Order: sequence, then structure tokens, then C-alpha cells
Amino acid sequence: MKAHRYKINMQRILLYSFALVIVWLLLAQCFIMRNRWSDKKAYKVFKSKDVPLTIFDTVINNRHLHYAVCGPDSLPTLVFIHGSPGSWMNYMKYMWDADMRKNSGLLLSTGRDLVTAVLVKPCICRRNAK
Repeated sequence: MKAHRYKINMQRILLYSFALVIVWLLLAQCFIMRNRWSDKKAYKVFKSKDVPLTIFDTVINNRHLHYAVCGPDSLPTLVFIHGSPGSWMNYMKYMWDADMRKNSGLLLSTGRDLVTAVLVKPCICRRNAK
């Protein structure tokens, strides 16, 4: 009898734990991990902070690449590549940093695709060729 009660309690604990994890995952996807803005909203926020921003979309090797550029073309380019989940907005504080913008042009990749340095390199070359 005691072993049966123990088994039922363990099943309940496992069920509640599983339900809690599922609820957390749903809430995290809906609220916590929502760090993507539309380009329009990003332009508006950066303009309010008086920080220049340019957002580009391009296709390299049949892969879509969406990236944001901040800072002068004449300086060395600093590239940030985010992991998943995430977006270039995780690095906005660096784009807002005036000292960082004085010392380098910032290029932040984003999008729904896995981005590697191989994909980003042609963008940097094209940007620096202007």
C-alpha cells in the first residue's frame, strides 16, 4: 500500500513538473524571447536616440541575410553575429554607444537563418567598397 502511494505521488510530481516546463516554454516564446522589432520600429527608436541606422536585406549563396549597419564606412567594421534564439537587437546597446561608433563601423546580422562569417564577409567587402 505504501509503495503504491509513493508511485502515485511520483507520477503526480512528474506530471506537474512536465506541465510547468511546457507552460514556461510557451510563455518564454510569447513574452520573454520577443526581441524582434520591425524595421520601421527600429528606425524610429534609433532616430529618437539620434543614432544613424541602416538596415539591409540581401541574398548570398541562396541564403537570406538581414543585417543592420551603424557607424561610418571609413572605419574598420566590427561584426556581431547572434545565436538562436535572438536577434541583432541583443546588441543595440553597443550601437548606441557613441565611443564604439567613433572607433568602428558596426554591422549586426539578424534574420531567421544561420549566419556564418563566410556569409557575412561579402557584405563587409561590399560595404567597404563604397
